[in-house]
Amino acid sequence: MNERMSNLDVAERYLQASWKLTQDGIVAGHLCHLYERFHKIGAAIQMCRLALYRIPMSESAALSDYKSEMDTARKELDHLTGGAAKGTTDASDLIIRERKFELPRFLLGTESAEFFVLLAGDGNSKMFKVEDVKFISGSEKMKFQGKRLKNIDFNVPAPSDTPTRFVRRGILGCYQYSGCSFVLLDPATVYSLK
Repeated sequence: MNERMSNLDVAERYLQASWKLTQDGIVAGHLCHLYERFHKIGAAIQMCRLALYRIPMSESAALSDYKSEMDTARKELDHLTGGAAKGTTDASDLIIRERKFELPRFLLGTESAEFFVLLAGDGNSKMFKVEDVKFISGSEKMKFQGKRLKNIDFNVPAPSDTPTRFVRRGILGCYQYSGCSFVLLDPATVYSLK
């Protein structure tokens, strides 16, 4: 039994990392099922809702698998909620909140720019950390503010002891009324590194 739970713990780390990186609906569906097995009902319900919202955008599912993945997530959600499941309306807000990182105001007015962020896992730590940032385009006032991104904790677990790197793209912005933040672009919408 301990070996099986250990394998589930490893699976959870990989699925959590995959979810944080891709926000893929199929991954959310697997996390829903895993959390149900761990008896984490609230987390399972949330992941099922996210799965239903994101599966239509999933590039990892073949068209023939799409319906079965949606049906599985829907059945799982109905089972977990006793058939009283609400829609996925809160899912879109949660998806965006997971990609938005508030920063202290460092510029007045409204300015924004796109940056690449290189995240790295050295094989020893349990979380990915910012290794480098690169300005892509946008406000010249923001060009040298990329250093602020190096202190963000993106909360992406590093599931293995293999050194790994990946690039994310986002918008660093300061807005007159809402302050400054960095928002990672939706991975389903980024097709180019240019």
